Order: sequence, then structure tokens, then C-alpha cells
Amino acid sequence: MTIFSSIKSVFAPEKKRPYDVIADALRAWEASGTARADQLFRRGIAAYQSNEPNGVDFALGRYGAFLLDQGRTSDAERVLQQAVDLKTDIPAIWSDYFGIIASRHDLTAFRRAVARLDLCRTGGAASEFLLAHARAADREGATSFAEELARWVIERCSLSKNVEGRWAAVGDLGRILERDGRLQEAMKQWSEAFNEGSRDPETITRLSMHLERAKDYGTATKIIQEALTRRLPANTEEALRKRLARCAGKTEPAANGPRRRAQIPAYSVRTESALFEPLFQVRLKSSVANLAVVNDAVRCVLTSKEFSSLVDFDCQSGDEMSRVENLPRFSDVIYAPDGRSIGICRTAAVGRGPTLLRFLTADGQLTAESSVPDATSEVALGPDLWYVGCRNGFLYAFGFDGCLRWTWETPGASQSTDNVYFRPCPYYVSSRGTFAVVASMGDIYAIGPNGRTLWHAAIPNEHQTKWNFTVPVPGAAPLQQPYKVLGLPSGAPRDQVKSAYRRLALATHPDRNPSNPEATANFRRIQEAYERILAGEGEGSSTTAEGITISFEIQGMGPTASFVTGTSSGAVVGSSQGRIYSFDGKGCLRGARVLGDGTVRVALRRDGNLGAAWCDNTLLFFRDGEVINAVESVAWPRDLAMWGDDVVLWQRNELAVFDVFGRTLYALEFSKSIAGVAIHDDVLFCAAGALVAFRNRE
Repeated sequence: MTIFSSIKSVFAPEKKRPYDVIADALRAWEASGTARADQLFRRGIAAYQSNEPNGVDFALGRYGAFLLDQGRTSDAERVLQQAVDLKTDIPAIWSDYFGIIASRHDLTAFRRAVARLDLCRTGGAASEFLLAHARAADREGATSFAEELARWVIERCSLSKNVEGRWAAVGDLGRILERDGRLQEAMKQWSEAFNEGSRDPETITRLSMHLERAKDYGTATKIIQEALTRRLPANTEEALRKRLARCAGKTEPAANGPRRRAQIPAYSVRTESALFEPLFQVRLKSSVANLAVVNDAVRCVLTSKEFSSLVDFDCQSGDEMSRVENLPRFSDVIYAPDGRSIGICRTAAVGRGPTLLRFLTADGQLTAESSVPDATSEVALGPDLWYVGCRNGFLYAFGFDGCLRWTWETPGASQSTDNVYFRPCPYYVSSRGTFAVVASMGDIYAIGPNGRTLWHAAIPNEHQTKWNFTVPVPGAAPLQQPYKVLGLPSGAPRDQVKSAYRRLALATHPDRNPSNPEATANFRRIQEAYERILAGEGEGSSTTAEGITISFEIQGMGPTASFVTGTSSGAVVGSSQGRIYSFDGKGCLRGARVLGDGTVRVALRRDGNLGAAWCDNTLLFFRDGEVINAVESVAWPRDLAMWGDDVVLWQRNELAVFDVFGRTLYALEFSKSIAGVAIHDDVLFCAAGALVAFRNRE
């Protein structure tokens, strides 16, 4: 190819990619343009077959879903069959395909389909996936097929020695028999499985329930007491404890009048500790949108479909202190230290409607209302302002009286015509002192109290391809190759790098080597080597001498902020590329910390210093800015916070407390999702269906 023809190919109009054609078809489908969507799906499939055959199963799967939505089941099966013949690994395709097969209630055909899936998926078809079709058939009234399928899953799990899967199938089979009026058969199935050690919630719940209904309280009590030793889901354990209390009330009549209703914990303790004790529990009738400690009271925002209530509870006893009812509905509330607050109520998805703002006094009275044109991102408190980030690209500054003081536009927001989810906007907002700090994608801005930009900085892009050519300088000091420092071969995989770093960091840490005068230097050498590898400086690092290096770089996808925190001297920012950066009061980069490769979440101490950080499924502990410990295999947290020197981390319905050595001190699983966590001195408050408080006894 000549240079001229190469230039022509670069500037020639680009044809739509197959993926873009399918995207157009999906938009037409959403807009009810069925004829247009059908045409585009066919065109997209043809384009994939011609240009990107490895991706045609995706197009076939989307077309099959469209055909199912149109009631064209036979056509959908034919299309999905093509994807199945290609041994697709896309779960949605298999789900739709099995839905069609199962709808015929033909176990032979269903088993043939499972055999095909077993050939395409490592580990074969999961028992839960198969049982979902048995439950669906039972709901549709196809009892015989549901029973046959459940029994076949039991047989299948027995052959593969999948004990948990077999117990789950027995639980479902019993429920199918129960619905069919064959309770004795169901009880026999459940009893045998329980005696084997079943931990299936369905089995234990239904078995104990029917024993209670039959007034066999003694047997029900024994089964429940045994079941509670098997570590069941927290919601199952809570229901069993309630049933146990009822059975006890029947078998042990109170000697002195009516028995008081037992206080059943809304959680299960997974890791016990003498350092922590339950302080109180308050059952809440409405769902909790938010909680915070305000003026030495824990304030909960309780919500219904139309209204909200603010309820203050005593931090030590849990007694209700005050209540403000019939407030407008809030989805979130942000508080000032004196108790004044701003309530948020979204009316639509991003880009589709305004968000209502309600301003409240310290005692919870509504004082003003306003709104912003789109969904809010984050809200921060300034000296006498509420900084409200909005997904339309603007930062709004409201006074405590609810009056708008000024607006600030994120550069580029007005020119953005792409997807509203990618519009530049104040996605993260923080404030410290007299200015606000906002993060938009990879850009950081400081905004003064008058709404003017003080400075702008960009998060460095660490994902880039480098070619380094080094000319050694005679007589220069040798550099130690980072991989060699960690005892690894050059270019070792990241997981080996992390494991070696953690092992060596723990072994060389000064706290563990108080008698070694070289411990601090050894630890820093390990830390430096690890950070150099993660920063992309490990490969090709000279092991001989320093020199003049010429680098060629190709930039990869840019980083985005994962949090921003204003400080008295500037800002601390987390990056999606596993870094934490510190900027001074003029926006100059003053420091960087390498934690891994992914999104960073942090917990700050009261003085603003870093206490802990999460990145790449690893929880890292800091002291004086240095990593002192780490815990691996920690799933993405909803949030984390410091409780003195300990770290509190919570996910959907689980909460754990870690010490600085990475040990789990206390772990809880709640029956319902955690709506909020607040910490006040030595007390930890959790809202999860109930308001629960725990005290640190140290």
C-alpha cells in the first residue's frame, strides 16, 4: 500500500461497526419501532458474520430477546439456537433459550438442552439455574414437570457430589409437593435432608413452620436450635429466632403473668469479640433513608411512599427524644454540624427530570424549597452554603435559607451532546474552609465562595504504553530492578507481585523488627519496588547504571476520580487507576500513592489523614502515610470509615470491623440491607430494618 492510499484510507468515511448497528436496533426497539428494529437486527447480524464473526452470538442474543418480546417464540428459538450452536457463553442467551424449552414442559428436551450447556460452560449448568425453571413451572401450574425436574436435579447433584445443590433441590421439591397437597411427602423430604445436615433455608423454614402449626413445639424447638448452629442467612435466622420464641412461649408458660415479647436481634454475629457489645436495638416501622448523629442524638430519616419523618433517638438508651412527621419525601438528607439539613428528592432518572430540594432547620422544620434541573450527584457543606452538584453540568450554591446564591458550570458541559451519563459535571463535591472542590471525570476544580474557579488540575494518566531507550552514564550508581527486590522474575503477573509485596512488607515492617536498625530502609525499599512496578516502571528497569532515558508513550484510557476530599491546604483525590493524589492550594500535584490498578475508596481519620483504603479487592491500613498492613479478598464496599484506629467496612447487608493488623475483630450480617452507618465516640449505629447500636468497650 502506498503512502497516498494509506492517507486515503484514514480519511475515508468510516462505516458503522456491527455493534453500532445493533445499538441502533435496540434504540428502535425501545422506541416501539418494531419493523425498523427487526430490519436493523438482521443487518447487524449480517455485519457481524462478515466482519466480526466472533461477536455474532451477541447480536443473535439481542435479536432473540426482541423476538420473544414480540411474541414470536418459534422465530426466537431458531435465532437463539444459532447462538447455542456457536457455544456462546452469554448467560442471557442461555436463559432465554431455556425459558423457551422449559415452557414446553418436556423433561427429555430440557435435559438435552442442559447437556449442550454442560459442554459450553465450565462446571456445567448450575443447579440454581435449573431449579429456577422448576419453580417457574410450579407457579404456572405445571406440577408434574416441576416435580420431575426437581427430582432430576437431585439425582444430578448426587452424581456430581454437589451436596449443597442437592439440599437446595430437596427444599424446592418439598415446596412443590406441599403446593400439590402432599404435605406428608414434603415433610419426609425435608426431615431426611435436615438430618443429613441441610443448610437450605427453604427446607428449615418450611419444616419448622409446619411443626409449629401442628403444635409439635418440642420437635420444632430442637430443629430450630440445631439450625441456628449451621450459619444460615441472617434473615432466615431472625425468622427462626422469632419462631423459637413463640414455641418457648407455648411450652414454658410464664409464672408471673403474660410473657414479655422477646427482643429478637435484626442481625447475626459472624465474628464474635469481647471488645464490642450491643447497646440497644429499636425496631423501625418505616424504611430508613438516612441516619446521622446530630447534637448528641442519632437522627433517622424514615420514609413512606409520600412522606418522611425525622426521629431523634438518645445515643445511649435508644429512647425516642423527638419526632417531626408529615415532611415531604426525602431520598437522602445531608446535615450541618448544628443540625440544619438539606433533603434530596429525585423525580426522575439522570437527564429526565428535576430534583427537589427541601431546607430544614436544626429542629427539623421545613423552612424553604427549591430544585435543580437534573439529578444531583453529591452535596457538600460550605461555610454558609450548600454546594449541590447536578448532573446537568452545574454546581449550585444555596444559602441555608434556600436561596440560590450562584451557579458554576463545569467546562465542556454545555458543548456535550453525547450520553447524559458522560456529560462533564460536578460528580464528586467536597468542601473545606472557604472553597469547594469538585471532580468531573479526570478533572479537578477548586471554586471560591463567589463561584469563580480558583484552579484546575488533571489526574495523571498512568495507563500508557512506554518504550524506553536508556544510554548508560559511566560511573553512575546501579539501580535495583524492582522485580528482583520482590524476589520475582521480570514481568511477573500482577497477582504474584501483590502477594510478594504483602508477604515482604509484613516481614520487613519496622513494628515487627524493632531490634533491626535496617528495618525502616528495608521496608521502604519493598514499598518503592512495588509502587514502581504498579506505576509501569518495573519492566526494563536498568540493573546496571543510571543513564539518559528517552521515552515514547501511547496514552490509554484516561482516569476518572473515585472520590475527592477538600483539605485545609488543597485536595486529596482518588483515581480509577489505583492512585491517591494530593494537590496543594494552587492545584499543584504534591504527592501520589500507588495502591493498585482499580478504583480507590478511602477512610479518613478525624484529622483528615488517611486511615485506610480499598483497591483491587484489598483493604490497606495506613499509619503516618505509610502502608502498615493489608487484607486481601475484600469485596467492593459500599463505604468504609474509621472508628478510632479500627476500620469499619460495610457492603449490602454485611458489616465488619478490622484492626490495624488486618484482623477481623467483629463481623455482622443483617437481615435487611444496611441503609446507613454512623459513628459517634465509642458507639457505632447501623440502620438495617432496625436501628442498632454497638459499643466499643476498649
